[in-house]
Amino acid sequence: MKAIVESHGGSVEKFIGDAVMAVFGVPAVHEDDALRACRAAVEMRDAFLELGHRGRIGVNTGEVVTGTDERLADRRRRQRRRAPRAAPPSPARS
Repeated sequence: MKAIVESHGGSVEKFIGDAVMAVFGVPAVHEDDALRACRAAVEMRDAFLELGHRGRIGVNTGEVVTGTDERLADRRRRQRRRAPRAAPPSPARS
């Protein structure tokens, strides 16, 4: 999912269990950030289906408050160190 987000110009802010929180427009704003987020969501939905998993995706628009570029880079380094230890996602149950 991270690769999908990044391929659309977004960045993963954090992993919460098997959830992914991503932002678009940080650190550089694009006129079409909301559209980029929607396209990433559609591609992620298709990836769920290809993997045989069920899941839910939510998209929210609006302004976000973030740290400095340095803090974002530090957060990304920590996420990369934690990612290999994260458990694989499980199929959503309804």
